[in-house]
Amino acid sequence: MTHKPKKAPIHMNQSMQHITPLPKRVQPHQWEDLGSFLVRTAKAMGYETPQWLLQPETSSYRITSRKLTTLSLQADYDFLSQLLLVPETRLYQMTIHRFSPLLESSSVAEQRTSMQFRQQQHLSTPYPWRRVHRQLFYRDLGGFFLSNSSTIRICPLCAQAPEAYDRIYWRIRPLLTCPIHQVLLQTSCPRCLQQWPSLRFSGARCPSCLQPIHQDPKDIQTQNHPAFFFLLQGDSLLLQMFGYEQGPSDRIAVSRAQDLRAFLPADAGEPGSIGQPHHRR
Repeated sequence: MTHKPKKAPIHMNQSMQHITPLPKRVQPHQWEDLGSFLVRTAKAMGYETPQWLLQPETSSYRITSRKLTTLSLQADYDFLSQLLLVPETRLYQMTIHRFSPLLESSSVAEQRTSMQFRQQQHLSTPYPWRRVHRQLFYRDLGGFFLSNSSTIRICPLCAQAPEAYDRIYWRIRPLLTCPIHQVLLQTSCPRCLQQWPSLRFSGARCPSCLQPIHQDPKDIQTQNHPAFFFLLQGDSLLLQMFGYEQGPSDRIAVSRAQDLRAFLPADAGEPGSIGQPHHRR
């Protein structure tokens, strides 16, 4: 009596297994936005638009660009993972879902129950509508803190870098400055006032007016104000709350003129002065 070999478990829809990985790919940068990663991949392939990645000729599968920042369906993750050879975990980190656990205010027990519920829902839902088994962003949970728009704020100096890419933390609404260059983030082009699309294929130029991306003179004036340093400090603390660890190049350079301690009286170190407690004799 012969035994048929057991079939290997299928972790994705069989139609996804026939997707051929792209011959030319790039590696995602740390903190990169998914739209930015797709733009760099499309350029490596020589494509005219990143939309060709979302609607390849060799597959009937389609992803709309407005879903990228909140990519939620398991099928979408499987499709991009197979096409780009990027793990699901890495794709998840390039969406605003990565910040969802930080905005969760429930207890450990409630989180465990929620995870079990998501797992049951994940397994009971048909594949085409199945959500990825990870904590997801919901507008009532983090809509005040995070932007899921198809546009994105940018750092004009990051955009001028040799290998420019958009950061996912630029989507944190209360964040106003870039931690690398300590300049204000831009919502739109200073020249034509068009908002920056996240699928920007024009490099260091505005996709609307084709002028080089540059700082707004009004922003430069604001950045030169002595109080601007306090805004940088607040943004630094905000980013730490969202899990961003500053590297050596991201440190805020504190000059003595900006240091609050520089404004203390000269005798601040003497007993009884500011910063020192009074000692009873």
